[in-house]
Amino acid sequence: GSAAELLATGTAARAIIIQSQPLGVRNQAGVDMYALMVTIPCDGFAPSRWESRAAEWSAAAVPGPNLPAKVRPGKQGQVIVDWEAAVAEATRGVAN
Repeated sequence: GSAAELLATGTAARAIIIQSQPLGVRNQAGVDMYALMVTIPCDGFAPSRWESRAAEWSAAAVPGPNLPAKVRPGKQGQVIVDWEAAVAEATRGVAN
């Protein structure tokens, strides 16, 4: 399934960033790429690693290592951070 499908139909979980590392490359938009190692405190998940864009994962936009995610329990690697929800959580209650 696609990322959009996983966001729409996956089981809500939390993704805890345990390590981050710059990859030394940029995406097509010129944004630095990072590798994030996360653990999912959900039955059926071992620590998973995937790459994320710095534009989505940054200390300024998304403080803290505990992020909303969607998973498919029992399907290793079927995890996606819900960046829209993460930014909403980070900015909730903050005056513009």
